[in-house]
Amino acid sequence: MTLVKVDKGDYVVTEGERGTDLFFVLTGTVHCEYETDNGIKHTMMKYSAGQYFGDVAMFILEKNIVSYKATGVGTMSGSQKTASKCELYMLP
Repeated sequence: MTLVKVDKGDYVVTEGERGTDLFFVLTGTVHCEYETDNGIKHTMMKYSAGQYFGDVAMFILEKNIVSYKATGVGTMSGSQKTASKCELYMLP
């Protein structure tokens, strides 16, 4: 696994990308969002420390139909250390 650090507001995965990676949230939050035909973005799910995403697109090797955006930074579980970025483990 590789440690990936993402700034708040940056996309981890964008809609249309081929799903090849599984992500585990270490610190911060990631929102799963989709955009409607009129350009409005909606949040479907919120992922925080201990949760994972990207499994569906990875296993079926299809393009993502949603985007995943880092929306917050936080503290590591069981620690008082504050992260300056959203930290994820990526499993290719």
